[in-house]
Amino acid sequence: MRLYGFAVVYPFIWLVYANSGPLEEMRLSVSLFGGGLFLFCIYYALYFLSKSLVLAETGKAPSLFAHLLLWFLFYFVPIGIWFIQPRINRLFVANACDAVES
Repeated sequence: MRLYGFAVVYPFIWLVYANSGPLEEMRLSVSLFGGGLFLFCIYYALYFLSKSLVLAETGKAPSLFAHLLLWFLFYFVPIGIWFIQPRINRLFVANACDAVES
Protein backbone atom coordinates (compact mmCIF):
# COMPACT_ATOMS: atom_id res chain seq x y z
CA MET A 1 0.00 0.00 0.00
CA ARG A 2 2.93 2.35 0.61
CA LEU A 3 4.15 1.82 -2.93
CA TYR A 4 0.71 2.75 -4.26
CA GLY A 5 0.70 5.93 -2.19
CA PHE A 6 4.14 6.84 -3.52
CA ALA A 7 3.02 5.98 -7.08
CA VAL A 8 0.10 8.38 -6.78
CA VAL A 9 1.98 11.31 -5.19
CA TYR A 10 5.32 11.18 -7.03
CA PRO A 11 4.07 12.05 -10.55
CA PHE A 12 2.66 15.34 -9.27
CA ILE A 13 5.91 16.20 -7.49
CA TRP A 14 7.95 15.31 -10.58
CA LEU A 15 5.75 17.40 -12.87
CA VAL A 16 6.27 20.45 -10.67
CA TYR A 17 10.03 19.83 -10.58
CA ALA A 18 10.33 19.13 -14.31
CA ASN A 19 8.49 22.32 -15.22
CA SER A 20 10.24 24.61 -12.76
CA GLY A 21 12.90 26.11 -15.03
CA PRO A 22 15.52 25.61 -17.74
CA LEU A 23 17.28 22.25 -18.00
CA GLU A 24 20.97 21.99 -17.18
CA GLU A 25 23.19 18.96 -17.72
CA MET A 26 22.98 17.59 -14.21
CA ARG A 27 19.31 18.34 -14.01
CA LEU A 28 18.79 16.58 -17.34
CA SER A 29 20.21 13.31 -15.97
CA VAL A 30 18.08 13.63 -12.84
CA SER A 31 15.13 14.42 -15.03
CA LEU A 32 15.70 11.30 -17.16
CA PHE A 33 15.79 9.09 -14.06
CA GLY A 34 12.82 10.94 -12.62
CA GLY A 35 10.93 10.53 -15.87
CA GLY A 36 11.46 6.79 -15.83
CA LEU A 37 10.28 6.64 -12.23
CA PHE A 38 7.32 8.83 -13.25
CA LEU A 39 6.28 6.30 -15.91
CA PHE A 40 6.74 3.39 -13.51
CA CYS A 41 4.52 5.12 -10.94
CA ILE A 42 1.77 5.77 -13.48
CA TYR A 43 1.84 2.18 -14.72
CA TYR A 44 1.94 0.75 -11.19
CA ALA A 45 -0.98 2.89 -10.03
CA LEU A 46 -3.07 1.69 -12.98
CA TYR A 47 -2.02 -1.92 -12.27
CA PHE A 48 -3.02 -1.57 -8.62
CA LEU A 49 -6.40 -0.05 -9.51
CA SER A 50 -7.21 -2.71 -12.09
CA LYS A 51 -6.21 -5.56 -9.81
CA SER A 52 -8.17 -4.07 -6.89
CA LEU A 53 -11.31 -3.61 -8.96
CA VAL A 54 -11.28 -7.23 -10.14
CA LEU A 55 -10.59 -8.40 -6.58
CA ALA A 56 -13.51 -6.33 -5.25
CA GLU A 57 -15.85 -7.72 -7.90
CA THR A 58 -14.91 -11.39 -7.69
CA GLY A 59 -13.42 -11.78 -4.22
CA LYS A 60 -10.49 -13.80 -5.52
CA ALA A 61 -7.13 -13.09 -7.14
CA PRO A 62 -7.64 -11.90 -10.72
CA SER A 63 -6.24 -13.66 -13.74
CA LEU A 64 -3.65 -11.88 -15.82
CA PHE A 65 -6.08 -11.30 -18.69
CA ALA A 66 -8.80 -9.88 -16.42
CA HIS A 67 -6.71 -7.17 -14.87
CA LEU A 68 -4.64 -6.40 -17.98
CA LEU A 69 -7.83 -5.64 -19.88
CA LEU A 70 -8.86 -3.26 -17.10
CA TRP A 71 -5.35 -1.78 -17.07
CA PHE A 72 -5.74 -0.80 -20.72
CA LEU A 73 -9.21 0.58 -20.03
CA PHE A 74 -7.81 2.73 -17.19
CA TYR A 75 -4.90 3.79 -19.41
CA PHE A 76 -7.19 4.91 -22.24
CA VAL A 77 -9.63 6.78 -20.01
CA PRO A 78 -11.87 8.36 -22.68
CA ILE A 79 -12.77 4.90 -23.98
CA GLY A 80 -12.34 2.93 -20.78
CA ILE A 81 -14.67 5.06 -18.68
CA TRP A 82 -17.63 3.73 -20.65
CA PHE A 83 -16.77 0.22 -19.47
CA ILE A 84 -15.32 0.91 -16.02
CA GLN A 85 -18.00 3.24 -14.59
CA PRO A 86 -20.89 0.72 -14.78
CA ARG A 87 -18.74 -1.84 -12.94
CA ILE A 88 -17.95 0.66 -10.18
CA ASN A 89 -21.62 1.64 -9.96
CA ARG A 90 -22.60 -2.03 -9.49
CA LEU A 91 -20.10 -2.31 -6.62
CA PHE A 92 -21.53 0.78 -4.93
CA VAL A 93 -25.12 -0.47 -5.32
CA ALA A 94 -24.18 -3.87 -3.90
CA ASN A 95 -22.43 -2.24 -0.94
CA ALA A 96 -25.34 0.12 -0.35
CA CYS A 97 -27.79 -2.80 -0.32
CA ASP A 98 -25.57 -4.67 2.14
CA ALA A 99 -25.39 -1.61 4.40
CA VAL A 100 -29.19 -1.17 4.39
CA GLU A 101 -29.78 -4.83 5.26
CA SER A 102 -27.33 -4.71 8.19
